[in-house]
Amino acid sequence: HPFLFLPRVFVFRVPCFVEVLMTGKTYDIAAVLAKVEERNPSITVEGVKFRNATLLPREDREQLTELFKGLDGEGVDAEAVVDIYGQALVVVAEDKDAARGLIERLKAEPGAVVTLFAMYGEDTQVGEA
Repeated sequence: HPFLFLPRVFVFRVPCFVEVLMTGKTYDIAAVLAKVEERNPSITVEGVKFRNATLLPREDREQLTELFKGLDGEGVDAEAVVDIYGQALVVVAEDKDAARGLIERLKAEPGAVVTLFAMYGEDTQVGEA
């Protein structure tokens, strides 16, 4: 029978297979999208939203992967790390132009880009089960 595999939370009334009634929670799209944001938090700095990497389109995720390959190996200097972190933050930003401006302003303060990247990483972590 096709309904045997369903969990017990579903209650069926099947008089002659005319009606199937399933009880449980009901959600609208707004509730689902709110849950997505709750489970995959983003951060906003000076009005620039840095999206959680798990919610990025494939192209952006691939771009991040390529950027971080630049950190592999020996001889990577601090300036290269700052550049890669800054580029990565631009990739995850909703408004890339605003993010570029913010990153340029942060580059004036030693350690600020690296600190922002660390904050982004900490605040967008998916909780452990």
